[in-house]
Amino acid sequence: LGAVLHSLGRHAESVEVLRGVAAIQGQTLGAGDPRTAQTLANLGVALHGAGRGEEARFFLKRGESDLEQLGTDSPQVQAVRMNLESLERDRALAGPASIVEGLDINVEGQDVVDLADDTIVLDGW
Repeated sequence: LGAVLHSLGRHAESVEVLRGVAAIQGQTLGAGDPRTAQTLANLGVALHGAGRGEEARFFLKRGESDLEQLGTDSPQVQAVRMNLESLERDRALAGPASIVEGLDINVEGQDVVDLADDTIVLDGW
């Protein structure tokens, strides 16, 4: 559903759905599970579409790192890397104004993304 919403240009809704899925997968499948990692990467793509570059980069890098267990040449890792390259190209074209402030990471051994209106704690990641 998150990918469909993204493809329809409904990025905010896509982000909301993918955040929920990632939280559930993190609790049920575990942080390192490839399915959770793919959802984090998809969240990064949706955030990129929503113009939230720093958050997008965080989740794309997280997905890439966790997906590397499938092999650095796996199609999933290659797709995430292509999305990271696209993000970096867009950020370079937009200049410094495209960088979002206020991203806090690693509090008490947990990864935490502190966003303007919500906080996500990724336990064990």
